[in-house]
Formats: sequence, C-alpha cells, structure tokens
Amino acid sequence: MNEVVGEAVHILQTILPRMFIGILAGNLIISSPIFRRFVEFSVKLFRIRSGVAVAAFFADKAVGTSVLAEMYKKRIIDEKEVVIASVLGLLPLSIRSAFLTLAPVSISTLGFKLGASFLIIELLSKFIVAGVAYSFIGKITVSEEIIDYRNERSGFHSLLFALKTFFRVSLIISLTVFITTFLINSGSFTSVDEKSMLILAGAGSTLAGFGVAGSLLSEGKLKEEAVLILLFVALALHRVVEAIRYSMPMNVSFFGYKTGVKVAALTLLANELSCVVGLVFAYASVSLGII
Repeated sequence: MNEVVGEAVHILQTILPRMFIGILAGNLIISSPIFRRFVEFSVKLFRIRSGVAVAAFFADKAVGTSVLAEMYKKRIIDEKEVVIASVLGLLPLSIRSAFLTLAPVSISTLGFKLGASFLIIELLSKFIVAGVAYSFIGKITVSEEIIDYRNERSGFHSLLFALKTFFRVSLIISLTVFITTFLINSGSFTSVDEKSMLILAGAGSTLAGFGVAGSLLSEGKLKEEAVLILLFVALALHRVVEAIRYSMPMNVSFFGYKTGVKVAALTLLANELSCVVGLVFAYASVSLGII
C-alpha cells in the first residue's frame, strides 16, 4: 500500500500544480473584457436571430438554453432555429470548457504534446459540426442584435472560482489516480482490461478518463497513440450518459416534452458526430506518425 501511495503522490505532484495554473489562467481569460469583445464578435459573425443565445453558451449551458427558451416562448425563433442554435452552442461551450478545464487537465495529465493534440482535435471537430449546423440556417435569419449579458468577473472572483473548480477537479483526479495505481499494482489487469478501464472511467466522467489515462501513461501500460484514440471512444460514450443524466431533463424543463426531446436528441447526435470526426482525426494523426 505504501508503494501505491508513493506512486500516486508522485503523479499528482506533477499534475496538480500545472492544473491549478491552467485553470486560473483560463478563468482570467474568460472573465476579461478582451474575451467579451470576442463574444460580441461571434454574435456578429453568426448574424442570426438566436445569436444572442448562442453567445450566451460561452457563460454556461443552462444560460444559453434559458435564453433560447425565452426567445422560443416569445416566438422570436421557431423550433427549427432552437435545434440548430443548440447545436451551434456546442462550439462556444467547447471553447469555454477548453479554457476552464480541458486544456489544463489534458496537458497536465497527458503531457503537452498529447494533451494539446486532444484539445486541437476536439475543438476542430466542434468547428466542423457547427459549420454544418450553420449551413442549415444560412442567411434567412440575419440579425444585428448584440448580446445583452455580461460575463466579466473581478480578478478576486476569478481566483475564488478557479479555487472552487480546482478543488472539484483535483478531488476527482486524485481519487482516480489512487484507484488506478492500486489496480495496476494489484496485477489483476491485462492490457485489454486497462483499455477497458480507461473507456469505462471516461464514459462516466471525462476528468476520470484523463486521470486513468495519465496513470496508465506514467506506468507505461499504454502508448500515447492508443490513449488518444481511446479517449475519443470514451468521450462518445460519455455524451450518451451526459444526455440522459443532464441534457434531456434540462431541455424538457425549458422547452416542454416534444421540443425538449428533439433538442436533446439532435444535440446528442451532433456530439456523437463530433466524436466520430475526432476519432477520424486521431486515427489519421497516429497513422501519419504525428502522434
């Protein structure tokens, strides 16, 4: 047991400091006036009636969804635009997640090269899906409306938010690393089981998936190429779990059963397509020797 604790602590000593710095930096960027101007630019770029709601996804998924629901109730947008705007909202959600947790966690657990590769592929796949969704709207709902909410926090509040986020993330990562290290040292897992362990952990929690991946890489149990591909497989399964546990109930509560189910189902489909695109890019990167 002492050996397990020692190995886990060694891994965490490498991961956690870099993770905290990354989370704090991400919060400061998200809260800055410069990022607000970027959000305003995105509204002008989309130039659709629901552009305000799409931009609100930069703040939070529930915020963006609530703005969409309000516009839908006031008949500013129809059901079709609700669905497409929800898919478009996946892009700002991914950008926000990348700054706040995904970049610091992936790079600190997987190393810079592998972590950055995962991040780039994930964002690129979301850009592609958002581009396909936007093509269905075209220019028929052009709008010059500018966002009417603020997402700026002081440096002090950004620090507090970063501390809360770091505490939550580090707790999940630490537990995952300890459990994974114990299972590896028990000698009861083969190579195939270790791959399954990563997929199952990632299906339940993306953070847990990174924790398992980092431990397996540190122990030399899996190669970087396998980890990159397995993480996208786990992400695809996690999207299903997330849709059932969170997205479906939230969308039904905002839009009613019929529209809510449709929004949840199509955003899940968009997320799964994004994971498929990510898998293709990951496999291509491995095949071409980039990773």
